[in-house]
Amino acid sequence: MIIHNFYRTIRNSITKVEMNQTEHQTETNCIFEQSYKVTLLFLLSSTSVVAVIENVFFCFAVYFNKKLHSKSNILVVSLAVTDIIIAAILPNLEFVYLYFYPLWPIGSLGTKTLNLIWIFSLVCPFVTVTAITIERYVMIAGKSRWKVFFTKRLYMVIVIFIWLYSFICCLVAAVTMEPAHKNEYIWNVNPTLYYILLGFHIIVPLLLLPGLYYKMKKASQYSLKKLREETENDVNLHRQRKETKLAKTIFIIIGIMYLVWSPVVIIEILYNLEFKVCIISKVGVISLWLTCINGCLNPMVYSFRNPEVKRFTKNTIKHIVRYSQ
Repeated sequence: MIIHNFYRTIRNSITKVEMNQTEHQTETNCIFEQSYKVTLLFLLSSTSVVAVIENVFFCFAVYFNKKLHSKSNILVVSLAVTDIIIAAILPNLEFVYLYFYPLWPIGSLGTKTLNLIWIFSLVCPFVTVTAITIERYVMIAGKSRWKVFFTKRLYMVIVIFIWLYSFICCLVAAVTMEPAHKNEYIWNVNPTLYYILLGFHIIVPLLLLPGLYYKMKKASQYSLKKLREETENDVNLHRQRKETKLAKTIFIIIGIMYLVWSPVVIIEILYNLEFKVCIISKVGVISLWLTCINGCLNPMVYSFRNPEVKRFTKNTIKHIVRYSQ
């Protein structure tokens, strides 16, 4: 009887292990069709290259053109550098994940790197855009005594704070991570911490920034109307129009963030609720690609909206064509 009970216990244990293994395989070994893989691999690689080139070019334009050496562009260049880092690392690691799936050839270090750069992409760009929007609000709708405090040194302090804060968030995420597998990619970020980061750095800004821009727009319209009535303030009128145009540029950036990040937030919530559906894994790759598109569109918007950047771009293209002939 004892031997029979012992045999039955061993048999039940083996059956349970086999069931867990089978369940794990059906949950993780999602089949990526060849057409899906080829399409996403092309999109990830091309987006990475385009985003890096565009943002590097924008940084060069600001550096070499003295007319672009404004205090406001310090924050914009910081955003461009952030996009360069994200575009150079994130889509390429996702490329490895997609190409070798379900294998993961770069081990636990690759898992941590991919997850941390994703955390960085949630924090740093949104904090920077929020800082840019607040700065535009102060410059347009703020009182004169507030504007005095926005010196070049303050802009540098803001940039340093944003980067330190972003690295601290990544460090906290790294410390709280679960152990990663060597041959399989897993999402090992602490769920509670991740939802806090997702809500505080994406959902909250997406809810608050439109209201801030609406106030900015109303204040700008009032200032322009008042300055038009004062014909002797032509210089101030030109400056106010310039500030308003920069504010509209920020509005376009916010609109792009809505288009890109709204589906990403929904996908991330479903993904982190552990939906065991293959389609969630597939759409998750698409959502990551969407975030990389954001890094491509930002410099395009700034280049299109800024005549100095457009002029620098045309002159650079002319020089390249001339030297290539």
